[in-house]
Amino acid sequence: MAGETQLVLSLIDAMRAAAATYNEDLILQVTTLLKTAAPGVSDTSLDILVQEAIILGNNLRGTTEGLAISQQLFSLIRTYGAKVSVSPSMR
Repeated sequence: MAGETQLVLSLIDAMRAAAATYNEDLILQVTTLLKTAAPGVSDTSLDILVQEAIILGNNLRGTTEGLAISQQLFSLIRTYGAKVSVSPSMR
């Protein structure tokens, strides 16, 4: 069990690094690994990309980095769309 937990934590760290470098191919590969290793937490990749989009702020529009993050967000929403909801505080 400890090995599985460490694997998931390492993959989440890898996802953060991939998102921070805007490496689209790596983001997809890490997302696939997360989905395989821990289906219950694979939607964490969506949270990480949303956080990266928030960090970009206004630079989400009209930048290469923003385009990469936006494309990955849309791709993950297509995959995990049933899990996405808006919290009451965001309405």
